[in-house]
Amino acid sequence: MRSMILDWRGRPDLSKRGDFYSVGPYFFAMPVIGNPKGRVLVAMSSTILCDPNGQPSNREFNFELYHKAVKRKATTDRVVWKGDSGWHTKLLDLTRPGMVDDFLELIHGYFRWADGIHLDYASAWSWQFKDLAPTDAAWDDALVALLKGVRAQGKLALAQQWHLTKPVLAASGAFLEQSPTSFGRTLTAHTADIRKFREQAKDRETLFVAELREPAKFPKDYVNAMTEWAAREDVVLSFGRDAHAGV
Repeated sequence: MRSMILDWRGRPDLSKRGDFYSVGPYFFAMPVIGNPKGRVLVAMSSTILCDPNGQPSNREFNFELYHKAVKRKATTDRVVWKGDSGWHTKLLDLTRPGMVDDFLELIHGYFRWADGIHLDYASAWSWQFKDLAPTDAAWDDALVALLKGVRAQGKLALAQQWHLTKPVLAASGAFLEQSPTSFGRTLTAHTADIRKFREQAKDRETLFVAELREPAKFPKDYVNAMTEWAAREDVVLSFGRDAHAGV
C-alpha cells in the first residue's frame, strides 16, 4: 500500500518515508530532501488567503496571485473558509479572461520543482455556492482549464473533493477528505467512481488518495478494512496531520 504524508503548515517529517507528500504553498524550493522515493504535491486552492482585517497575506505566491486578480478584476467577497483566529480565504474568479493563465504562470514560476498540485475545492464551486449551479458552466470550465494546465506542465493534478464532476475528470484523480466513508459515501460508491475515472483516463497516470484522519479514533477493524481496500484498489492512504500514524 502506498502512503501520502500531509503537512500544510511545516516542512514534512523526513523521518517518515511517504510515497507522496502534500505540502503548503510556502516553499519555493524542494522541501523534501534525501527521499528519492517520495513525490511532492503542493496544496492550494483558487482562493486568496486574507488576515483577520481582510488584507491579503503577504506570502509571496498568495500576494502575487492577489495582485494579478486585482488586475483581472477577479477578486470576490465570497468567504470560502474562516478559521477561529479570523484568517480566511476568499474565492478567486477564475472565469475572468486571462486569470487561469496567470494562475498557471505562477504555479510554473514558483513550483516548477513540484511533482504535482493538490487543488482543494476542485470538484466544482456549485456545491459550495448554490447560486453558481447549474447554469454557470463557466466556473466548471475554468477549473477544467486550470487542472488541464497543471497536467500540461507535466505535473499530477490531484482534485479535492470526492465528487466525480467535470473538473475532477480533467484531473489526475481525487483526494477523499476525512475518511473514505465520510459525507455519506460508501466504499462501493468510491470503487465504482475510481474505476470509471481510470477507464476514461486511459493511458494517463492517475492518483487517488483517501485520508484516514486521526486513525487512533477509529476502531481497529475499521482501519484494517480501509487499509485493505486502499491496497486492493491502488488508492494511496493518508493519515492526515497525525505525525505518528502509520509509521
